Amino acid sequence: AASFEESDWLQIEKSNEEGTPDARFAQVYWLDASVEGKGTIYLTGKALIGQGASQRHVSCCVQVRGAERSFFVLPRIQQSTGEPYPMGEVYAELKKLLDPLVSGTRAFKCKQVTRKYAFEDDTIPREETKYLKVK
Repeated sequence: AASFEESDWLQIEKSNEEGTPDARFAQVYWLDASVEGKGTIYLTGKALIGQGASQRHVSCCVQVRGAERSFFVLPRIQQSTGEPYPMGEVYAELKKLLDPLVSGTRAFKCKQVTRKYAFEDDTIPREETKYLKVK
């Protein structure tokens, strides 16, 4: 396996403001992602290294530690009113389901958020909708 110096692949964008640290980043085109354990994500792909005419892409793996996961709960529609259930009721139902699964020091947090859905499932509202975000 080839070894590269940090200066080969790490780019630094100088800050325009006083007191703001310089941004350090790498240009990575990721091809695949996998999850291991709790909160560790591996991105495999290609990284751009070098300068000018010597620039080339090399295979790389980026490890992201401590990634928090969230999911969004869309409240069901009440048959009697045609309106979504109140978030308090959604939270109470979710708490009954999650409390047995998260014990000890582990806990979950919830908050109401507004999101637009943009994927292929036509049964999910496309307009801005209130969800319960769970971490």
